[in-house]
Amino acid sequence: MRYAFQWQRAGTSIAGASSATYTLGAGDVGSTLDVVVTASNTAGSASATSASTPVVVGASLPAPPPPEPPSPSPEQPGLAGFKFIGSIDTMKLSKDRAAGGFTTGDAQAVDLAATTNATHVTDDAPLEYPAVMEAWANRIHADGKHVWFRLNAVGGASMAHGDLGDGYPTFAPGYLTALHDLMVAHPSLFKAGDVLDGDAEAENSGWWSGHYGCGVQQGCTPCNAEGTNKPCSPVGQFNHFLLLMTEQENMDLGGLGCATPTSPGCVLTQVHSTDPGTATHQLSTETVRAMGGLITVDAYPDQSTTDPATAASGWTSALRSWESAWSAKGIAVAILVGEWGYSNTINVTDLQQEEVINAETRAFPAIPFLAGTNYWVGPGNSSDGGYTNILIQESGNWKFRPAAGDVSAFYATMNGQLATQLLQ
Repeated sequence: MRYAFQWQRAGTSIAGASSATYTLGAGDVGSTLDVVVTASNTAGSASATSASTPVVVGASLPAPPPPEPPSPSPEQPGLAGFKFIGSIDTMKLSKDRAAGGFTTGDAQAVDLAATTNATHVTDDAPLEYPAVMEAWANRIHADGKHVWFRLNAVGGASMAHGDLGDGYPTFAPGYLTALHDLMVAHPSLFKAGDVLDGDAEAENSGWWSGHYGCGVQQGCTPCNAEGTNKPCSPVGQFNHFLLLMTEQENMDLGGLGCATPTSPGCVLTQVHSTDPGTATHQLSTETVRAMGGLITVDAYPDQSTTDPATAASGWTSALRSWESAWSAKGIAVAILVGEWGYSNTINVTDLQQEEVINAETRAFPAIPFLAGTNYWVGPGNSSDGGYTNILIQESGNWKFRPAAGDVSAFYATMNGQLATQLLQ
């Protein structure tokens, strides 16, 4: 179920007042307030309006509580038992700085991210750093959040990817065998409610072009089953890798792996983030069906604009186009956004970032097949590449940028919670 809030002053919508809570201001004196709550899912939407407050005579009068959210029809189950997966990404620390270990600064960044209404915080540590991966996961779990593992390998370009005997059942050297060895050696890493993306954006691995002479997305002749017609595009081999990875992860997790994306109380293994082109063209119908109709897309359709309305429209148009592409193939998909953040290319001010994020978070609830988002990135700095970070380090301490409040409030809204007041 998705919940959207709109606060009203004397029956007129208050611009920007779309969070679950509202703070009174001087402009409210002399007027009444109420809030409209709209609930939506794949079956439709319905709205309810709270009772109005008395006329506001001072800033101390509290706004009315929201009404009980309406329920237009039976709700479709969310992923792994969550109404909505709301995540904050730590890649700029957990992956890019893994060689430096898990630091006190990393711990502070996790602790701060955990004060938001996110359901998950990511652990992007490479396979070569299991101790670092474990330290990140332990801290996230200790802070009461679930872990979204977005795994990778520093040496992935030289590792077989589900071919040449890699992975189950022969476990010849390769990426899947390394993943298997890690999971068997560190079973306590994974808890019910976690997300496991065993090789995020696997289509971009240098293995494909290095071994087959052509990348997954390149316009070469498709590889035959044996991959002997090189140079060829290994689309079939790539899909086999995703299917085998999911099967192997579930075996290694025992009964903890999700049988389907909507199974509750399990580790979600059907998440394989890709770029939009791969998600709509290279993923096979067999793969998407095996993932229970779930596709995970990393994208930045808003990266070239500073106009909030244009940015929000870019996202809703992109989401609908991906859903339509699969609907045309006869599959109704749910979409999990593996990377969403603003701005990936423009060095925007705090105000510009917050205005765009606010507009996007007001547009997202209208997309019934949106199952969750991972904000990329949480902690980071402009020198890391991109300007999307909503946590910034100053004088050795992590603090929130203003847009962090919008992300947190959005996650609260999507899960029917009251938004947490973020503290620095």
